[in-house]
Amino acid sequence: MPLFPTFVLIVHFIVGSERDMEALRQTALFGIYSLIPYAAYLISVFYFSYRLSLVGTLSAAILVWVMFAIMLLAFWVRWMVPA
Repeated sequence: MPLFPTFVLIVHFIVGSERDMEALRQTALFGIYSLIPYAAYLISVFYFSYRLSLVGTLSAAILVWVMFAIMLLAFWVRWMVPA
């Protein structure tokens, strides 16, 4: 897994050049919050790997990621997107 954020750098450049700096800040903030579902996924892989098969582990971890991603999007739309 690459540690350098190549695709994010491209997105930030596009957002920063086509919109204002506030949009860039909001994009960066959402990127920070998006680490929560990813962390939940990794913790789930670790946890379920002791209890389930490979396919079961990855399936359960994906479901955990989906749940956290839905919660993040609901939070973001309700409290972070300007009315």
